[in-house]
Amino acid sequence: MLEELDLRQNELVGTISESVFNLPQIKRILLLRNSQLSGTIPLSIEKASNLEMLSFQKCRLTGSIPSTIGNLSNLFFLTFMENSLTGSIPVSLTTLSKLEVLELSGNELTGSIPALVDQDGLYFVSLFDNKLTGSMPSSLGGLPSLMFLDIRNNQLDGRIPPEIGRHPDLVTFFAENNQFTGTLPSFSGNKGLLQAVNLSRNKLSGELEAFFAPEGPSKRLVTVNFAHNNFVGSIPSSIGLFNSLSELNLRGNSISGTIPKEVGSLREMDTLNLQENDLTGTLPEELGLVEQLMYLNLANNRIGGTISDTLVLLSRLTVLDLNSNELVGSIPTIFGQLSNLDELYLNNNNLIGDLTETFCERPNSEYAGKYVGAFAADCLNPKPAVECSCCTVCCKDDDCINMPKLPSK
Repeated sequence: MLEELDLRQNELVGTISESVFNLPQIKRILLLRNSQLSGTIPLSIEKASNLEMLSFQKCRLTGSIPSTIGNLSNLFFLTFMENSLTGSIPVSLTTLSKLEVLELSGNELTGSIPALVDQDGLYFVSLFDNKLTGSMPSSLGGLPSLMFLDIRNNQLDGRIPPEIGRHPDLVTFFAENNQFTGTLPSFSGNKGLLQAVNLSRNKLSGELEAFFAPEGPSKRLVTVNFAHNNFVGSIPSSIGLFNSLSELNLRGNSISGTIPKEVGSLREMDTLNLQENDLTGTLPEELGLVEQLMYLNLANNRIGGTISDTLVLLSRLTVLDLNSNELVGSIPTIFGQLSNLDELYLNNNNLIGDLTETFCERPNSEYAGKYVGAFAADCLNPKPAVECSCCTVCCKDDDCINMPKLPSK
C-alpha cells in the first residue's frame, strides 16, 4: 500500500487531482515548491483518513481551506505556506488533537484565529503575512508544547494575552506590524528558553522596566525588537544582565533618560538601535566595550556631551549614526582607524573639526584611500563647522545636499 507521495520541487502543472486522496493508506503527501500548480484544495481531502503529513507549500493554490480537513484525525504536520488561499481558518482545525506543526503563513486568510485548546503537542504556529483580524486568543498561551509563535503582518488588535508571557517553554514570539495595544506581558513565567521577541510596529505602551527586570524573561534572549510603539520610561540598568543579546531595537518610542553604562556588558550585541526617542545625557564610555557591535544608531535624540574616544574600540562597526542630537566638541580623529566603517552620520549636532587629513585622506596609515560609503556632517558652506572633503552629504541645520562621492583609491 502506498503510504507516501513525495513530489517536492518538481515542475508539476495543472490542479491537484481528487484521486490523490482516494488512497486509504496514504500517510504523507508532500507537494511543496511546485509553483506551476494551481486550483483549489479538493474537498475530498477527508478521504485520506490516515494522513499524517500534508504539505502544499508554494503551490499557487487559491480558494479556501476546506472544513473537511478537520476529519483528518491523525494529521500532525500541516503547511499551506505561500499560496493565495482566502477565507477564514476553519474552526474544524481545532479538532486535530495530534497537530504539532501548523504553517499557514503567506496567504490572504481573513477572519479570526480559532481557539486551539486540545492540541497538546502543537509546538509550531505560523500565521504571518495574512489578513487576520480580531484579538489573539488566550488559548494560544495555554498550548503546553508551544515554542514558536509567528503572527506578524496581520491586522490583529486588542491586548497580548498574559498567558503568552506566562508560557514556560516559549522560544520565539513574533507579532510585529499589527495593532496590538496595552502593556507588555511580563514573560516572568518563561523558564529560561525565550530567545527572540519582535513586537515592533504596534500600539503598545507602558514602561520596559518589568521586561528587563532581573526576574524577567530568559537571559538567553538574542533578539528584542520593540520599535515603533508608544513605550515610555527609561532603559533600566538591569539591561546589562541580558548578556546574550545580539539585537536591541527600541527605535521610534518615547523612551527618556540616559543610556545606562551597563550596556557595556552586552558583549555579544551587534545591533543597537535607539533612534527617534527622547534620550538625554552623554554617550557612555562603556559603549566601547561592546566589541561585536556593527550597527549603532542613536539618531534623533537629545544626547549631549562629546563623542568618546572609546568608540574606536568598536573595530567591527559598519554603521554609526549620531545625527540630530546635541553633541559638542571636536569629532575624534581616531574615527579614521575604524576600517570597517561604511556609513557615518554626524550632521545636525554642534560638532567641529577638520577631517580632510585625519579621516578623508588618512596619510601614512593602513586605511589610506578607503573612503566611507556614506558620510554626513555639518560641512555646508559658507563657514562650515566641519571641514570634510570626503563627505557624501553636507548639512547646515536642516538643509542638506548630496556631494560628489570620491572614488576609492
